[in-house]
Amino acid sequence: MRSFNASARAGLLLSAAAAIHAQPCTPDWIPAFGGSELTGPIRALTSFDFDGPGPEGPSLVALQVRNTFAGPPHRPVIRWTPQGWVPIGGTELNYGAVIPGQRSALTVFDCDAEGPLPACLYACGSMNLRGTRRQIARFDGVAWNQLDSRFSSSSDRLFDMLVFDEDGPGPALPALYVAGQVSGLIPFVAKWDGSDWADIPIGAEQQGSVYDLESWDPDGPGPALPTLFATGGFFQAFSFEPPPPSYLASLNGASWQPVGLGLPNRPGIGLGMTVFDPDGPGPALPALVVVSEVNAIDNRLTADVTLWDGHTWTPILSSNSSLPVISSFGPENGRAWTHDEDGPGPLPPALFVARSLNPADPTGSTISRWDGQSWSVVGDFGPQLGININGTYLTTKSQLDALTTFDFDGDGPQLPALVVGGGFTAVPRVPLMSCVPIMPFVDLLTTNMIASWDGEEWGALNNGLSWNMLTFGHCEALSPLDPDGPGPAPESLYVHGGFASAGNTSIPLRSCIAGYPASVDAMRSANARYSATTGWQRAGLDPDIDPRTNPRRIHADTDFDPDGPGPAPATKHIAGSFDQLDSTPAVGPLARWNPALNSGAGGWENFGARDGGSAVFALQPFDPDGPGPAPQALIAAGDFVSVYLNESSASGAVVAWNGSAWSTTNFVSGGASVTDLTLFDPDDASPTPARLIAAGDFVQPTSLGNAKDIAQFDGLDWTPLGNGSFTGSADGSSTRINALAVFNNGLYAAGNFLQWTDGVTPITARGLARWNGTQWSATAPSLDPAVDGCASLTEPLLFDLIVFDPDGPSGATPNSLFAAGGFTAPGTTSQGIARWDGSAWHALGAGLTYLPYRVCGGHPVASDLEVFDDDGPGPNPPALFIAGTFLKADDRSSWALAKWGCTPSAAPPPCPGDANADLIVNFTDITAVLTNWLLPGPDGDANHDGSVNFADITEVLTFFSVPCP
Repeated sequence: MRSFNASARAGLLLSAAAAIHAQPCTPDWIPAFGGSELTGPIRALTSFDFDGPGPEGPSLVALQVRNTFAGPPHRPVIRWTPQGWVPIGGTELNYGAVIPGQRSALTVFDCDAEGPLPACLYACGSMNLRGTRRQIARFDGVAWNQLDSRFSSSSDRLFDMLVFDEDGPGPALPALYVAGQVSGLIPFVAKWDGSDWADIPIGAEQQGSVYDLESWDPDGPGPALPTLFATGGFFQAFSFEPPPPSYLASLNGASWQPVGLGLPNRPGIGLGMTVFDPDGPGPALPALVVVSEVNAIDNRLTADVTLWDGHTWTPILSSNSSLPVISSFGPENGRAWTHDEDGPGPLPPALFVARSLNPADPTGSTISRWDGQSWSVVGDFGPQLGININGTYLTTKSQLDALTTFDFDGDGPQLPALVVGGGFTAVPRVPLMSCVPIMPFVDLLTTNMIASWDGEEWGALNNGLSWNMLTFGHCEALSPLDPDGPGPAPESLYVHGGFASAGNTSIPLRSCIAGYPASVDAMRSANARYSATTGWQRAGLDPDIDPRTNPRRIHADTDFDPDGPGPAPATKHIAGSFDQLDSTPAVGPLARWNPALNSGAGGWENFGARDGGSAVFALQPFDPDGPGPAPQALIAAGDFVSVYLNESSASGAVVAWNGSAWSTTNFVSGGASVTDLTLFDPDDASPTPARLIAAGDFVQPTSLGNAKDIAQFDGLDWTPLGNGSFTGSADGSSTRINALAVFNNGLYAAGNFLQWTDGVTPITARGLARWNGTQWSATAPSLDPAVDGCASLTEPLLFDLIVFDPDGPSGATPNSLFAAGGFTAPGTTSQGIARWDGSAWHALGAGLTYLPYRVCGGHPVASDLEVFDDDGPGPNPPALFIAGTFLKADDRSSWALAKWGCTPSAAPPPCPGDANADLIVNFTDITAVLTNWLLPGPDGDANHDGSVNFADITEVLTFFSVPCP
């Protein structure tokens, strides 16, 4: 819903935009809220420095697999950036078939060590490279390439990779070792030297798989070289008699030797390994830790996590422990990792192990932590949620298959974090209260496929909006607001919709432990706020997750000065359906900033409460006699029955506030929903003041007949706009107007209507019509219907309008009317958003996209538009923010929230010889050099080296009369 105050704000921001844009710009989609590339379970994590010795620093890289329920990920290998997850390379590498139990791996390998060739990123798993099935691919910094034609059979599997130097400091270079199975069920290990493969077979008589590789030096600083170890489920075919099979082997030259064969506490099928020093700086050497399934073959109750010191197996976590046990459903869990939570602090590193829950009900997984003395569970991950099929959300067991350590701020103060990837949706954090005495209420970190642990709590890892289900969330309302008035906090964009996290900020999902995650209904209403300077924060609207029928959010805001030219300043007034704003409880749904509160620091206070109905949708300052003696009023509209404060009250869905009391406008008091307000004066030159326009879904009786869905108010009486009404419905509901905007001396109304009729001559107006002061007309051409996943719809549907000039008055893009909804721009395939310049429609690139999901009845929708300057006085100009239900904006991943406009123009390069910055090199530059002789620049600094001396005279003479670039 768009009220005049938002359009006025947009106009004020345009002057700032014009000042910022010293150079022309071409408006485009701005990658600000990426994140949806993360659409499938994460199977591998690593870090890779894409620019080598360059300034960029390492990136966190993830390999994701296709999700059975929700469709394919956009790209299998992605990396984390400040703008969210982005794909690596072009389109040549795609997801492969869904293979039960498939593991994947990522590693960095420099085939010539310190030579001139850069290190490459290697990925293994189920993938397609340029249309051909491959289990391994290499990224050289530009594109993905195959190593050779090996591992392309449908029966081949690669599960792990490791860079290992078999002769240590000897002359041989390190090689890349890969492990898995070939020809259906033959375990193998092979090595790649950068140009060719060499097999290191486990044995022709063996069957099974090699799941994990690890390098370990049994004697630490002693003379023995590190050894390569392999673990998995390999055993002699059809032989279950003693000697029992071995699930751990070490490489001795060109052959494999069993490790600890027949010892009492020998583990079962190995799922993962790592090296861990149980006493930290103590005298004990680091040991090899093996995570395994329960060893049931020889009927021993063995440990799930076992330590091998080179001589003896020591169980450190037994399957009869009170902690969850490893289940025998495949290699999806069982990873182990050593991580130091306090970095250079006094605490030694700890061992973290990914383990599944009860084998009888394998729906969840845990991260267990061992400090060398005791175990604790630091994360209990909820099951994956599948797509919504006829109202039912399918679930599948959670999986944890990737652990790594990554420093998100590089050399900054933040410590490296433990990053966990897999297929999961939520992590319970702390008990809050009780649903019933035996079912504690928990606070869930709602995340999707990946989470980070900082030693105290889990965090989400998304740049934009995300949700804890593999179905479609949405963003439906935007409102710029400065949370502390004139205080130091920057203006933020308040965002409302169905999402579980915003950026790295989790929006808690509250649920009873039994049967969590909670009903999806509990996620349908969430609030957050965003600015470029502070990032994402919890909005503090009551509560952040709101399962109630009437979701709590801000609908409108404006500046209002009740005494006009009097001494009191204009202050911010906001309205919506909230009862709490940030840290101020019991405020709303009508609140104003009072600078006198809190000992002059200012604060929010009520200026009204609604009675009946659900919300206040619009606010509009209105002066019925213009420059006359009557003061202006603040008009509030919604679907309420009345509004009151102290002793004053006013009935109707449109009421007036004079700064101290409410009064009625004689608008209908029941069954009305007014969604938007604006002011319109068709003839600005006339002395007649602007009229107040109200729109929505209502029937307002007037002396000139009923006004249906839209009416005008002169301060005394309501009258219709035209002799007729809007009819028809694009979505099957009652006819309504969703938004108003004033553009090019016309009043535009947008909604679900199909025509305007006076009962004699109907005017086809498919969702959008223009009022010139005397009659209604339609835009030509009209917008086309949206296209869902299976077929075109029949009519366009509009939700919002806003006027915005992205490049200012001097730019090539004119001031335009932007429309949001479910439609297609005429003559294009662009959906959801379009720009009207007064005579033609223009697409915003490729528009909004709902694909790659082919869901019948699904199409991209933009619900709300807002012009907002996300960095305030910073270099970013104001931009158009789009909220809705979509997966991509143009060709960029941007779930439910997107940004469109101009990016800051790059500063022109310094002009050689130009000492006075007038972009001309002539005698005045010599004068500038002499005037500022021996002073620090920039005045007189012709060669831009920071000082003014003889070199600047030489620079001026060298470039004398040469045009500046």
